[in-house]
Amino acid sequence: MVHPLPELIGDSPAIAALREQIERLVSGMAGAHRLPPVLLRGETGTGKGLLARLLHRLGPRAHGPFVDVNCAAIPDTLLEAEMFGFERGAFTDARQAKPGLFQTAHRGTIFLDEVGLLPEGLQGKLLKVIEEQSVRRLGGTRSEPVDVWILAATSGTRTAATLREDLYHRLAVVTLWQPPLRERGEDVVLLAERFLARACADYGLPAKRLAPDTRHALLAHAWPGNVRELMNVMERVALLSSATTATAGTLGLPSPVSETPRVGSRSLPAPDGEGPTAERLLQALRETGWNVSRAAARLATTRSTVRYRIRKLGLRPDASPPPVPAEVPRAPGDAPETARPRWETRHITLLRVLLGAIDSPTDPIETTPIVHALVGKVESFGGRVEDVSARGLVAAFGFEPAEDAPWRAAQAAMAIRKVVERSTDVASAPVPVRIGIHGGRFRIIRLAATTAIDLDDKTEAWDLLDGLVSQTEPNAIRISQAVAPFLERRFELAAAPDIGEVRTYRLAGQDRPGFTLGGRITRYVGRRSEREMLQARLTQARTGRGQVVAIAGEAGIGKSRLLFEFRQQVVGEAVTCLEGRCLSYGSGVAYLPVLDLLRGVCGITEADSLAVIPEKVRAHLAALRIDPAGVLPLLLNLLSLREGTESLAGLTPDAIKVRTFEALRELLVRASESRPSVVIVEDLHWIDGISEEFIASLVEGVPASAILLLVTYRSGYRPRWINKSYVSQVALLPLSPDESLQVVSGVLQRGTVPEALARLVLAKADGNPFFIEELARAVAPDAELTASAVVPDTVQGLLMSRIDRLATQDRRVLQTAAAIGKYFPSTLLGTTGGLSAPDLDATLARLQEAEFVFATSTGPEPRYAFKHPLTHEVAYASLQPDARRALHARIVDAVERQYAERLEEHVEALAHHALRGEAWEKAARYLHRAGDRAFRRSANQDAVAYLEQAMGACERVGERREFAETAVDVRVLLQLALFTLGEHARIGRALLEAETLAEALGDRARQARVANCLATHYYVMGDHAEGLRAARRGLALAETLEDRGTRIGLLIRLGLAHHARAEFSEGAATLRRSLDLLVGEPGYEYHVLSAIPSVHARTWLVWCLADVGEFDEATARAREARETAEARGHPYSQVMAAWGFGYCHLARGRIAPAISAFEESLALCRTSSNIHWTPRVAASLGYAYALAGRVDEGLPLLERGTSEADRIGLRACSPLLIAWLGEAYRAAGRGRHAAEAARRAVDRARRQGERGHEAYALRLLAEIEQSEEQYREAIELAETLGMRPLLGRCHLGLSRLLEGRGHDSQAEQHAGSARRLFADLAFQSWPAGW
Repeated sequence: MVHPLPELIGDSPAIAALREQIERLVSGMAGAHRLPPVLLRGETGTGKGLLARLLHRLGPRAHGPFVDVNCAAIPDTLLEAEMFGFERGAFTDARQAKPGLFQTAHRGTIFLDEVGLLPEGLQGKLLKVIEEQSVRRLGGTRSEPVDVWILAATSGTRTAATLREDLYHRLAVVTLWQPPLRERGEDVVLLAERFLARACADYGLPAKRLAPDTRHALLAHAWPGNVRELMNVMERVALLSSATTATAGTLGLPSPVSETPRVGSRSLPAPDGEGPTAERLLQALRETGWNVSRAAARLATTRSTVRYRIRKLGLRPDASPPPVPAEVPRAPGDAPETARPRWETRHITLLRVLLGAIDSPTDPIETTPIVHALVGKVESFGGRVEDVSARGLVAAFGFEPAEDAPWRAAQAAMAIRKVVERSTDVASAPVPVRIGIHGGRFRIIRLAATTAIDLDDKTEAWDLLDGLVSQTEPNAIRISQAVAPFLERRFELAAAPDIGEVRTYRLAGQDRPGFTLGGRITRYVGRRSEREMLQARLTQARTGRGQVVAIAGEAGIGKSRLLFEFRQQVVGEAVTCLEGRCLSYGSGVAYLPVLDLLRGVCGITEADSLAVIPEKVRAHLAALRIDPAGVLPLLLNLLSLREGTESLAGLTPDAIKVRTFEALRELLVRASESRPSVVIVEDLHWIDGISEEFIASLVEGVPASAILLLVTYRSGYRPRWINKSYVSQVALLPLSPDESLQVVSGVLQRGTVPEALARLVLAKADGNPFFIEELARAVAPDAELTASAVVPDTVQGLLMSRIDRLATQDRRVLQTAAAIGKYFPSTLLGTTGGLSAPDLDATLARLQEAEFVFATSTGPEPRYAFKHPLTHEVAYASLQPDARRALHARIVDAVERQYAERLEEHVEALAHHALRGEAWEKAARYLHRAGDRAFRRSANQDAVAYLEQAMGACERVGERREFAETAVDVRVLLQLALFTLGEHARIGRALLEAETLAEALGDRARQARVANCLATHYYVMGDHAEGLRAARRGLALAETLEDRGTRIGLLIRLGLAHHARAEFSEGAATLRRSLDLLVGEPGYEYHVLSAIPSVHARTWLVWCLADVGEFDEATARAREARETAEARGHPYSQVMAAWGFGYCHLARGRIAPAISAFEESLALCRTSSNIHWTPRVAASLGYAYALAGRVDEGLPLLERGTSEADRIGLRACSPLLIAWLGEAYRAAGRGRHAAEAARRAVDRARRQGERGHEAYALRLLAEIEQSEEQYREAIELAETLGMRPLLGRCHLGLSRLLEGRGHDSQAEQHAGSARRLFADLAFQSWPAGW
């Protein structure tokens, strides 16, 4: 098929839609006097630059210039001059006037790539240029007209942090979305073939073709780098493979074990809190050929983090991860080890001074007095000389004192330059000086009274410093990118040439007042209007008109403190306060904050035994007059109790989830009837998926209750329910200057604040309460310290300076608590740290007094929390990786001992700590259990994250049978979770690995189960021949083992494969066999299938029978399926049964009952979030609407259904959906689209071996092209396959064609055949569209 826009390669719906948009845009601009700005959106690597050039070529400005501007590549300091030009003398180096890029693009097109990265000030000027169509050069006094067509592009969504609201709306007059490669279905194969052919031609190589397994590998890969990544892969294949056929192995794509989950799926954090461990990072770099972008995508982190970790860890292509000695926090009672080295990580700034010319050494006699003066200057700014010679020195800042190291190093550099100027004798030649500044996090060793930088870190840093000074002009100061963020608010920086991959700057200006973040609250000030609003919303809730308040803001802005003050405000009032918390590592823990609410409402404490908990729940239900029969088992199940939950055994996870939501909502609403409730859920940005669903469902019921629901989250998170009328959003703003000074006064306990400190706090804290308080607290212990000497430039440095001031025992306890989590029970802290109760109480009292932690509950087991998340994160980061691992391993042991009877309740925490502690055996077991628990609660994204981590843990254990078996079971469970999410492309790799592992074990039972899963996967992917082989192979194994459950599943899979291949009699016979095995065997009803097996088998049997016209049995089987699904209350099965009932009617031409059944099925899909069936059901309903003459309603459903099927990789039976879409296009009068769809359906059906659907598509193509030959081909195929309903439609269509051509006798022959077939099938009438 030849497209009018050959540059846009692909046939996916998304590309087809983009192509159509471009055609409409270009045709609409013909003859236009002013061209609309166009915003191109899409992920990095999708081809936005290509699209911009294409628009320019097709547009009315094709003969004008095309100016490509990468807004991210031009330094901020040069952007304005580059874009708008400058006049002579506008700045120091402006020796002559120069037009800007906008003027260069006059009467042409300007493309602003990554426009969202423009500084905000420049965005305002860009808006003015667009509005006024004129520019004013830098230093100019008049505006000059420009006539340009503006194309802009961004790699992310537009937010307040990227584009101004007004500029966004001005640029997005027309918006074009470039879809990511993973959503383009089989386009990836077309592009790969094109790129491979082009690379072979460019390098003069013989042509190569793709092997079948290569196509599977291309379709299964997630392509985080999109088209750019694919192009590079195929170029590598062309160059490195000598074979004429490119196999999957030559692609060099990552193995599935290390594959990162897709964007949007939840994953667990890496063991190293600072980023990937050295071992994981080195493995990812080696597997990607040291490609930083691909390694970052593999590790689910940013490129800058990868580069930082490479430098920090000293990794090279030939390196192995460096061992990092570390101190494990020990129990305070242990004997001190004075001779033992203690390792820590600290931010150090290094200063390198080189005297004299680089290539001709200066006489030491001349320079020695100068060097002596330099040493004095370094020491006066709190630095320490590390190396010294007659040519200069190297100094380190950040040991003692630790604060403001980059600023002090820069001040020292400027002072040194002045010293050198003044020290040179007037009669002698001046001595040039070159200065370099670099910094970063270095490993520090403390041994007795000695502190030193790790030798490996030191060597690498010294090399970089030498590079800085060797390329610096005389009497200049050059700094690296690593220290620029610390200095950019205090000094003027000018861009300088890069040194290798290191970006550098020149320190160009004097010190000036700066702005940085810091602070922490003691006395509460401000927020009066917010507190009054919360009180007003509570008053409304008391009257039975519940309210929701969402409090948003950056970390440290005071969200938690506002809620704390509000709770204090309502103490003594008739109000119940319930609180749930989300944790940073808890995004994979299903129901985490909801369990807090449940325990709170029922009065359950950590000290309660297993026998007490059910009694407390039962008593609370009785007090609220709630019938415990249906509710109690659900709540006990949620609390991980088994006794009393027997009635849930017959329910599926989806059914349990729906009923659990209902029970929780009833519990909270009933509780509010007797006493208004304030329900608080903090840190929604860390919430797990299933709790997020429950909160959304709770919000729906709040207006009719006496509940005030208060939630907090950081900026960037947005709940989907935020626009409801009863929801108020509060965005916390920075404190005013007066309020900020009140905070400082409260910390220092002084009536007045020194002027210097006040200026510092107002300039640096920027109104953030947490940072204001930290800045003030840093000087509180020693009031004589000057503000400039003690106030740090970063929150990290500030908090670390406070932590360093703690006594050794207190610091170790704080670090141990940080490893447990932001919230921690005191007993677990004592057990992990080996502390006696008196020592623990005394230490916690001191930490509370210092306001590092606070008590959240009292009683037999007090619980504590860190005062702020950033304090927790910094305390945790202060541990060396080895110390962290040891601590997490100890936490696992402590939890196992302390909660031996309630381990299931703590399985997610155990999985988290075992993983971070690299206790691989326990990690494998607990991650498997956590994944299984999440799957059974329908928290499928969380299940995927746990199970993928479990796979990695099993690999780390080594070759042991127990864990090889676990590795198989984990992958089987993983495919079920991925299947429910519609992530079909990721399933194949996991199952092929499981097959290999099961075969190596010689475990025939597991081999049969894996074959069952593979048969499902191949069916979904449209590879029915492989699916048939897998099902037969597994069936043979299951029969030798007498494994009835697996036999049932495999028979159903075999029946599906036969149906897809249009082997209807074989399919029907196989499905009947599975039903025979199910008679009287309810125990097999949920064996490794998403639907009830009997419903599954009957639905596909209905499809087989309906396609050949056996409508009586089909109708009976459809009714049986519906009755079973409804009796069991199983949403997935209800969706399937309703669809099968509708299809039976549709095939018979009974459109009205078909529509009714499809509508019911689609409604069930939406309420149960059934991703897998939604595309098929939506397309079926759309087709039925189209046949009923409701084309305007049907066409969007068909378009969405086919597009979504391609997006999630659902290829089975997709040719039929595409053919239906073609019929709807034809009914809508869109002939070209109808023909494209018909050809696509024929092509895909042939490739997938779906002969029955090929016959459907051929009939449609014949009708569109009015081709007698194609009609006859369709008739022959339908007759061969025994598809009588379709055969009747083919005869009917051909008779109409022949009648129109005057062949009346032939027309009557075919009309008669159609009438006889319809009479045999008991058709009373048929739709007009037939």
